[in-house]
Amino acid sequence: MQETNKLSMLKVSKGSSMIKMKQNLTTFMTCPFTLIKPYWEEGNVTLKDINQLIHAPPKQPPEILGMSAFSGKPVIGKTRIRTEGGKGSITILRTKG
Repeated sequence: MQETNKLSMLKVSKGSSMIKMKQNLTTFMTCPFTLIKPYWEEGNVTLKDINQLIHAPPKQPPEILGMSAFSGKPVIGKTRIRTEGGKGSITILRTKG
């Protein structure tokens, strides 16, 4: 990451007139194909390595909670929302496939 300093013109409205003020602006620039060190790992990591981690499948398969009575697919997520007044609930089933 490189730090660069540059001057920028800032337009400020004062009443009915516009005033131009100079402002010192500090920006940070990341060079995309250089080696970077994330905080979770001591070794050198490139953007290609980070993309592989992002797109990798999960290490554990999702837990199957049963089969859906509607579609016959395995249920991997269940969310229950209580309605107002506590007289009912809405259940959302997330299926695999």
